[in-house]
Amino acid sequence: MGTSANLNTIAIHGRSYVLAWVGASAAHLVAEAGAEDPARPIMSHAGAEPNPAYDFDELTNASWATRTLCGRGEWIMCPTEAGRAFLSMWNEREDAVLAPSCKRCLAILDKQFAEPVPAERLGWNVIRAMEQLQEWGCVHVLGVPADQAELLRKRLRVEARHRGWKFLSRVGDGYLIAASEDALSPERRDLVMAESMQRIHAVNSGAQLSQPSWRFAWS
Repeated sequence: MGTSANLNTIAIHGRSYVLAWVGASAAHLVAEAGAEDPARPIMSHAGAEPNPAYDFDELTNASWATRTLCGRGEWIMCPTEAGRAFLSMWNEREDAVLAPSCKRCLAILDKQFAEPVPAERLGWNVIRAMEQLQEWGCVHVLGVPADQAELLRKRLRVEARHRGWKFLSRVGDGYLIAASEDALSPERRDLVMAESMQRIHAVNSGAQLSQPSWRFAWS
C-alpha cells in the first residue's frame, strides 16, 4: 500500500498551519483551531471528490480554523506536488505552493511572537549599511541570520527616514537588499552612474572584478 502525500502544512514555532488560497492571488495561513473555536476540515467543499493522493481521514478531520489569519473565509488548501485536496483538472498542472505570501497573514503571525534579541553584530551592520547607502545608494548584506533580517531592515528604515531618505528594501533567505536614491547627492549620483557603467563594460569584456563595497557579509 502506497504512502499518502503530505498535506500542504507548515510548522511555525511548534504550531501547524495550512497554506491556503482564497482565490489564487496569495498563499494565506490557516491555523489549527483552538479547543473552543469553530473548526472545519481541509476538505469541506460540497460535491467535490477527495484527491486519493492524500489520506482521507486527514482531509476530513475538522481541526482547522474556519478563517485565515487575516480573516478570509472559504479557503482551500494550496496544491502540493500531489495537487489540490480534491480532484481537479488543475492537478499536476500547477506548481506546488511552498510558503505563505499574504503580507497581512505574515504581519499578524509576527505579532504573535516575541521580537528576537538583537545580535551583537546588528549595530555594526546598520552603521556599515548606512555608510554604503550614502556612498552608493544601495546595499546588499549576505548571510543575515533569519531572526535578524527584519530587525536589520527596521533599523535601516528608521535611520533612513531620520535622514529624510526614501527607503526600499527586501529580505530573503539569508540576505537583505536595500536602496535609496535620495541618499546620494547629485554629484555622487553622477559618480555612481559612471562607476556602474565601468563595471558593466568590464564584466562584458570578461574581467573578474572584486566584490563592490556595498555588497558585504553579515559577519
